Amino acid sequence: MDPNKSKPLKTAKTSWQESVQQVNTLLVPVKEAVVIFRQNPEYDTVAGALALMLSLKKIGRRCQVVSPTPIDPQKIIPPQEQKDIPETFMSNLGQIANFLPKKQLVMTIDFTEGTFSQGDMEKSANGLILTLAPEENQAPIEPLNINSQIIESKPDVIFTIGMENLFNLGDFYRNNQSFFTNTSIINIDNHTNNMNYGKANLIDAKASSVCEMITLMLYDLRFTLDEEISKILYSGMKIKTNNFTPRQFSANMLEAASISLRYQQTR
Repeated sequence: MDPNKSKPLKTAKTSWQESVQQVNTLLVPVKEAVVIFRQNPEYDTVAGALALMLSLKKIGRRCQVVSPTPIDPQKIIPPQEQKDIPETFMSNLGQIANFLPKKQLVMTIDFTEGTFSQGDMEKSANGLILTLAPEENQAPIEPLNINSQIIESKPDVIFTIGMENLFNLGDFYRNNQSFFTNTSIINIDNHTNNMNYGKANLIDAKASSVCEMITLMLYDLRFTLDEEISKILYSGMKIKTNNFTPRQFSANMLEAASISLRYQQTR
């Protein structure tokens, strides 16, 4: 049987709020997550995945975005939109892996009484450079206050973004089938023929973009949407809808765009 010709599973209609509650229930015990999307994704899909990763990291979850194929920015970003792509999107694009994580380096910084004004990570000829800047008038970070360890990567949940079924991953799924079978899946998608293959299925075929859905989900989950995350989500919605063309208008799209703009104006 060709999985790509299978019909969606017939399940009882689940409301948006019920689906969000299912997502919340799965997330409560999670320490580590993987966010993954289909081969040859659109900008909207990649933007939603990166925004979700950053949001999970803000609440203390380890998270990795995985793509079954390498990402070519020139193919996913329309030429006329390149100047409007958020810097945070571009700086995190290089962190997308093409394999499932096996081990992770975890660094703990003894800085519980302060906050950081900014942070950045980049590759250089000398290795990986992590830059953290404490807020003004706070004590500096001392080298002796930094501890590191290597841990086994054991994701508790998989977020699949914009995928009707797992065979959208091609050989990546077939080569890692046991991982997908043994790990809880949160399925976020706006295709009409989604197979409802997740333990939680957040499906809205009327959604104009994946970023619209992720914005509303994060808002309903009471996640903190900071300025940079909101910029990524807004750019995904804008590009997917061709700058919010009238035929894409819906109450949910306007609400998601409003939420993302509101958090961009909080500073």
